[in-house]
Amino acid sequence: TGWKRTNFAHQHSRRVVNQFGTIFVEDLRVNRMVKNRHLSKSISDAAWSAFFEMIRAKAEEAGRVFMPVNPAYTSQTCSNCGYRRVGEEKLTLSMRTFDCPSCHLHLDRDLNAALNIKAVGLHSVGLPQDAPAFRRGE
Repeated sequence: TGWKRTNFAHQHSRRVVNQFGTIFVEDLRVNRMVKNRHLSKSISDAAWSAFFEMIRAKAEEAGRVFMPVNPAYTSQTCSNCGYRRVGEEKLTLSMRTFDCPSCHLHLDRDLNAALNIKAVGLHSVGLPQDAPAFRRGE
């Protein structure tokens, strides 16, 4: 199964690099996250660090931009209006949709976070926020 996982990661990291010229990922501190006993097995199983490293290496080789961005509030902020959930309103890991009480956006939690990651990344490289939008399936 180790070979299958590595092969899968290589194939998908190649797909990502071939499809996108600029790749932004959350700069997750996976080694710290693994210390959380509730998440450690899932995080280790996912092999995030290795996957991100494969993307980074392939992107560099292909002349693509690979940039980790600050993950702060990416899943707690509305990608449409900027409303940030705090305190009692914060999403827990089991909550899979983002519902904005301000603009009423209703979106998958991961897609909302991806849009925020893209916005932070575009801002950090000086590109406008209206760069080409995500298409379904991206």
